[in-house]
Amino acid sequence: MSSESTSLATRAIKRSFHGVKSAYQSLSTRINATLAMAKIELKTGRGVSIPMSRRLWLWRRGFTSRFDGLFDVTEENYDQYLSDYQEFRSYDINEPWKDEMDNKLTAHLLMLPFEEHLPTLFGVLEGGEVRRHPAYEGESETPALDDAETIEHFERYDARTYVDTLLEEEEAVVLKPLLGSGGLGVYVVRADDTSNGYSINGSTYTEERFDSLLDDLEMYMVTEFSEQSAFLDELFPGSANTIRVVTMWDYEADEPFIAWAHLRVGTEESAPLDNLSQGGIQAGIDIDTGEMRYAAKIGDKSPPIGVDWYDEHPTTGARLAGRTVPNWEAVADGITEMAEAYPQFPYVGWDVLLTDDGFEILELNSSPGMINTQIESKVLDEPRVRRFYEHHDVL
Repeated sequence: MSSESTSLATRAIKRSFHGVKSAYQSLSTRINATLAMAKIELKTGRGVSIPMSRRLWLWRRGFTSRFDGLFDVTEENYDQYLSDYQEFRSYDINEPWKDEMDNKLTAHLLMLPFEEHLPTLFGVLEGGEVRRHPAYEGESETPALDDAETIEHFERYDARTYVDTLLEEEEAVVLKPLLGSGGLGVYVVRADDTSNGYSINGSTYTEERFDSLLDDLEMYMVTEFSEQSAFLDELFPGSANTIRVVTMWDYEADEPFIAWAHLRVGTEESAPLDNLSQGGIQAGIDIDTGEMRYAAKIGDKSPPIGVDWYDEHPTTGARLAGRTVPNWEAVADGITEMAEAYPQFPYVGWDVLLTDDGFEILELNSSPGMINTQIESKVLDEPRVRRFYEHHDVL
């Protein structure tokens, strides 16, 4: 066989291999999406009282039963909604960078070109010890630990001693898992002068109890506690109230765009977090003007399934719907600039905290969660959003 024939045969084999691999990955994605739907149905289906015929109608179109408790889905408009099945299929859009985005440490390091918009990373916590970040530098954010001999011989520090030193300078520090979402496992730690112990997520901890907690934490990062703006404090001071900004890539224009944004406001139920799954409120933001168009609590993860609408915050009485997010244009421009710098991340949910000096990025999300955004508008009505999902074979 000639070298040319061998080369042609090799290319044909490679094409066949890539075709089989692509088909397998597509089948795997479809199976995983169906299994994820089944899990959601088992968890939330009992929270919606509808006939079996309606459940089957929804399922054939990619929706779980919870959609009937959240949206007015009909034969005429169902294809304007992003369905459960389609959302689950979107989870692989950021491959092969998905794992880097979802790991909070690697995401922080990748974002260092925009360090002015990041909370300070103090170190990584594992099994009662903190490795200071960056371990190789001669100066740290904690002057009390900058003894030259200590730095020369040790890279790790006792976790509680390290946190105590930080709390001499900081109002609070944050311990958050490198992996995970929904605010689970996040601890906001403050010194409690009254008890000579600690206040952690509002609960009092003794030194012994805190030591036990620190010993159990693996793959955690220790970061600065970022002070939110006076505007956010007015809405609800008991949590860090963040804006979820979703960016997508416009492949025709070869540039990112903001597809959606909403402000999450904590409640007594969710504090000290603002997460919707913990009982926080979602306020949809007009991406052109920054106005909050509505505010609602959305029950979509467990019964009861449904939407409760608010004009004002239930605890503080602060007006929500109709107010405008301060400096929204600067925030939107800043997020778009960041998204443009990372084209390998075509689909990002940016968690943004407004501060009195600007804004900070608290974390990135490779699966932004678009189902909730549809309580007031259908995401597939926006042509660029539809084209984006079509490009990634989600629809």
